[in-house]
Amino acid sequence: GQTKGTLQYTPTAQAEDVGSGTVNFNNDCQPQPRSDMLAMKNPTCDVRTYSGGQIACHHMWSLLDADQEIPWADKPLEYHLKFRFWVQEYNASYHAQVNRDTWGIASPVEYDVPQCAD
Repeated sequence: GQTKGTLQYTPTAQAEDVGSGTVNFNNDCQPQPRSDMLAMKNPTCDVRTYSGGQIACHHMWSLLDADQEIPWADKPLEYHLKFRFWVQEYNASYHAQVNRDTWGIASPVEYDVPQCAD
């Protein structure tokens, strides 16, 4: 599916927990041949099956259980993207410009790997 929606943050009773608000769930999984995510029914494509990931990693949101202490309240977390590029000499007869959009956090760069049935 491709159901959209919002994720509502529920704060804990901890003093360090200052998160609040909602964030839109707008993952845009493309049909084949551009992507296999819809055909494979990947949970990342639909808010009803989304189990958490980069969209739930929102500013000041604690992603711990309510009874767990926030161990890094004074330390910001960092997020890194890693890219790999292959380069070859330009040949005008077959090379064309390619555009790639990567938005990072809260985008379809995440991919759930559902557990296989027994």
